[in-house]
Amino acid sequence: SIASLKELRKLDLSGNLLTGSIPRSIGDLTKLEQLMLDNNELEGEIPKEIGKLRQLYDLRLHNNHLSGSIPQEIGALQFLEMLSISRNRLTGEIPSSIGNMVSLMGVWLQSNQLSGKIPIEIGSLAKLKYFWVYQNDLEGGVPQVITWLPNLVEFKVDSDVLSNTSEQVLEYLKLKLNCLTC
Repeated sequence: SIASLKELRKLDLSGNLLTGSIPRSIGDLTKLEQLMLDNNELEGEIPKEIGKLRQLYDLRLHNNHLSGSIPQEIGALQFLEMLSISRNRLTGEIPSSIGNMVSLMGVWLQSNQLSGKIPIEIGSLAKLKYFWVYQNDLEGGVPQVITWLPNLVEFKVDSDVLSNTSEQVLEYLKLKLNCLTC
């Protein structure tokens, strides 16, 4: 079993047409720094045990068939810099625990079925450069806290989210990013 590889630091199984689900035992690989399972045929939920991978700085699960919600436990990944779980079938809200992930520089959640609002907790992600959440079912506008992100260079959201955004935030995005990418 892969869980017996306790010293494993990088697991890259990208583009291998893997099927099935991500095993819960993935949480036993506590020294893992990079987990790349993107571009496969994986199904099922993201196991909450992923929150045990406290050394992880790169998580790529994009281009699969993952469903269910993003587990709140993902917020325990304080060293995570890149979170790419786009192009799946994820539902529910973006977890508020994302605000605990203070090392995040890139978040790619586009092309899922996420709902609710962009959590205000993203205001604590001072290192964030990329935040892509377009092609989801988000509502409620862009929160004011987006103006607290000094390093933001790309912010991609659907136009209906922008339509519920305050003029002050829209002006900030226009000035900061030189355009609104929707």
